[in-house]
Amino acid sequence: MYNSVRLLFGAVILSLLCSCSDGVDVKIEEKTYQTDVGEVRINVPELSCEKEQEFAENINDTYNKEVSAIVNNFLSKPPSEKENYSLEADCEIARNDGRIVSVILEGEAFTGGAHGEKFRITKTIDFLQKKIIVLEDLFADDSWKTVIDNKMKDIAEKGEGDYSELWEMPSTKNLNSSNFYLKDGKLVLYYPPYQLSYYRRGYVEFEFDKEELSGYLSDYAREFL
Repeated sequence: MYNSVRLLFGAVILSLLCSCSDGVDVKIEEKTYQTDVGEVRINVPELSCEKEQEFAENINDTYNKEVSAIVNNFLSKPPSEKENYSLEADCEIARNDGRIVSVILEGEAFTGGAHGEKFRITKTIDFLQKKIIVLEDLFADDSWKTVIDNKMKDIAEKGEGDYSELWEMPSTKNLNSSNFYLKDGKLVLYYPPYQLSYYRRGYVEFEFDKEELSGYLSDYAREFL
C-alpha cells in the first residue's frame, strides 16, 4: 500500500531551556518517515513544565494530532510516476520566557506540479493561565482593527521591500485568530501564500511594537507584552 509508513528514527535535535527553574522546557524532535509516497521530515515541539505538566501534555497531544492530519493528507495523494513526493517542516521557538511560549511550525508538501503546498501552525501559549492565546485576547475591544488596518495599508501602499508585490490590501477581516506570534517584544501578524501575493512570496508578515498598540491592549496582554 502506498500509504504505509515506516518510522525510521526520532531524534531530539534541539532543547531550549528558559532561565527559570520552574519554567517551560521546549524540545524539538525530528521525526523522519520513509513512505511509499516519499520522504517525510517534520520537527515537532514537545513542551514540558514541572508545575503544569498535564497542560503541557495536552498541548503536545494537540500538536501530534495536527501533525498526523498533515501527514495523512500527504499520504492520501496518489503516488507520482515521475517524481518523489516530499513533506518537510521545521519548528522555531519565537518566544519562551517561562510563561509565554510562542511557536512557529512551518513546512511544505511537494506532490508534483509547479510548486509545493506551504503550511504553518502558530501557537502562543500562556502557561500561567493554562490557555492558548487567540488574537482577540490581546486587545480591549475591536478598535485595534482600524488602527492595524491603517498601518498595514500604509505599509502596503509604499510597496517597499517585502511589500512590493502585493496584489491585495491586507485587512484584519481576513485574519484568522491564530495567524500571529510574539517575537522580540513584537506582535507579528501574517497572511498565507496567495492571499496577498504570489506563492513564491510566501507568508506576508506585519510587525507591530508594543508602543504602537499600547492604547488598545487588554489588561491581560499588558501582563506580558
